[in-house]
Amino acid sequence: MRFLCLHGKGTSAEIFSIQSATFRRLLPPSYTFDFLDGPYTSPPAAGVSLFFNPPYYAYYHSSDPSAIRESYSYLQEHIDRNGPYDGVMCFSQGCALVAGFLLDHQVTRPHIPLPFSCAIFICGGMPLPIIEDLGIEIPSFARDLETQSVKELFATANAVETAKPGDDYWNTKAEKTSILNVENVNMENPYGLQVPEGWKIQIPTVHIYGQKDPRRLAGLNLASFCAGKKKVWNHGGGHDIPRLSAVSNEIAGLVKWCTSAVGEGRDAEGL
Repeated sequence: MRFLCLHGKGTSAEIFSIQSATFRRLLPPSYTFDFLDGPYTSPPAAGVSLFFNPPYYAYYHSSDPSAIRESYSYLQEHIDRNGPYDGVMCFSQGCALVAGFLLDHQVTRPHIPLPFSCAIFICGGMPLPIIEDLGIEIPSFARDLETQSVKELFATANAVETAKPGDDYWNTKAEKTSILNVENVNMENPYGLQVPEGWKIQIPTVHIYGQKDPRRLAGLNLASFCAGKKKVWNHGGGHDIPRLSAVSNEIAGLVKWCTSAVGEGRDAEGL
């Protein structure tokens, strides 16, 4: 199984390789990983420069749909030159890039197979500008959730700059924010979006989020756009990939499940 891997904004391919190394070591040697840097340089994400040296990259800087779609061209060109890939694994902005890319592909080119057979989303989200640009109405409360969750993510992540050794900056305060405890939110569709079933992503997917991540609902919203076989798992931490052995074992198991779901689908289709 060959995976394309996309990092978060303000990090890099090398950093994502390090962040994911603990669980990737638990996968069979037949699983290979190709890490792709974003095309744009970027300031480091909050706290990243304390642990990792530059350069840092982003796949896009603007929330304008045209700017995001430029990143789709960048991704497609890489796939055309270096593919094919069996699956894609991504974190944070990498998830937003891949999720929007797959949705846009599903809607605008439904007759062409998706370039990946499965996807692993870690601390992800679906870009609202692309959703809206495709004609899906976004309720005002969903916009508020999105805006406030981003603000809370930056505020919480910036705490690492002043954290002392041993501090848990993804602490209980983060878990008790209004974003993480919104009453009457449907966790199967937290943003209340009406998405045509035929537009949804049909490949097997895994969605990993953290209970203390202010962007938790964005990850669950992304899961609601996926109609194929899927598993959703809470790793219990923040907007990161915990290196705990129990977490690494679970993520490795989810990756294996996702790839086996691809095989089951192909067997059912007689491929």
